[in-house]
Formats: sequence, structure tokens, C-alpha cells
Amino acid sequence: LYRGKVGLDAAEAQHLMDGLDWQGAVKDIRASVNWLKANGSQK
Repeated sequence: LYRGKVGLDAAEAQHLMDGLDWQGAVKDIRASVNWLKANGSQK
């Protein structure tokens, strides 16, 4: 979701979250769910 960036403390994590592309994040999560379903995940 954060394109490889990691928040090492609360302030940095908040900064990353504030700049999150929510539409892109939802798209990434949907694609991940679809991949898991297509590759045999039961949950």
C-alpha cells in the first residue's frame, strides 16, 4: 500500500497514512484478494 515505505515511528506512519492513495490501495487489496481466491485460499 505504501510502495515499499515503512513508518518506523508513529509520526512517520501517520505521515504515510495521510498521503495514502485510497483508491489505489483499494484496487491493490481487491487484486490481492482475487489472486488468493484464484490460487486456492480457503478464507
